[in-house]
Amino acid sequence: MEELGALLEPPLSHSTIARIETGVAGLTLDTMQQVAQALRVTPYDIISAKTPPVRFAPVIAEIPAGKWIEAVAVTEEYLPIPTDVAGPRSFLVRVDGKSMADLGDSEGYALVDPDELDLIEGKPYAILNERRETTFNTYASDPPSLVPMSSEPNQKPVIVGRTPFVVIGRVRMVMKRTD
Repeated sequence: MEELGALLEPPLSHSTIARIETGVAGLTLDTMQQVAQALRVTPYDIISAKTPPVRFAPVIAEIPAGKWIEAVAVTEEYLPIPTDVAGPRSFLVRVDGKSMADLGDSEGYALVDPDELDLIEGKPYAILNERRETTFNTYASDPPSLVPMSSEPNQKPVIVGRTPFVVIGRVRMVMKRTD
């Protein structure tokens, strides 16, 4: 780090290089270009080393937030997702409704991991009822239930053991639509 810092103009200290490397300090474009030149790599190599890898996940359906409705299949759409957020079988669903706004954005995309089926307090899940209708709810342990993520009074919790349901997967993140 000392050798690298000495190659830059103006020179940077060992501690400054360490802070940049750990993400505590930012990296300007000029410094990034100098570091890339000193290390004989491209600026992209430096950026990609700091950015988690991505993969493309399918958008498989549109699921309502707040009410039970049959999921509507979406055509062959794929979007990039960070690989460090969810498992390899994760998929996206379009969120239809306003009740997930506190998780990120209403009418966006929810990343669902079908390998995360264990219910965890306060975590959101995509669920399916016996009529093959879907929605998003948050797990609450007292009493054990899946609570609608909606302030609408007509939305009722799904009480574990009283209402049949299947957990499709845990919602790992909600992303804003750009269209």
